Amino acid sequence: MRDVPELLCQAGAFVFLLLGLAHGRFEPTKLSKSRIKRLRGLDQPQYRLRVGEMRVFYDVTETEVQLLAIVSKGEAQAWLDEQGIPTPSGGSGQGEG
Repeated sequence: MRDVPELLCQAGAFVFLLLGLAHGRFEPTKLSKSRIKRLRGLDQPQYRLRVGEMRVFYDVTETEVQLLAIVSKGEAQAWLDEQGIPTPSGGSGQGEG
């Protein structure tokens, strides 16, 4: 069972994401050096958003943002290794960043 602080961090990351989407302030494909990263070598997830010690993995289509996971920084690479779908061409390096 997860501890309460971790659950609160996950809930906070989710609320942060939803509020940003609702107010048009979250630009899901606008890359930044620290917050939003386009993941290389993966078809899914396409992006990672950093919110404090939490990592939000998501995909973007023309009409929606698909939330795939909210995990702690320490669990991010393990989640990517288990759930990430590599690009068929085998692009270079996944990297969680």
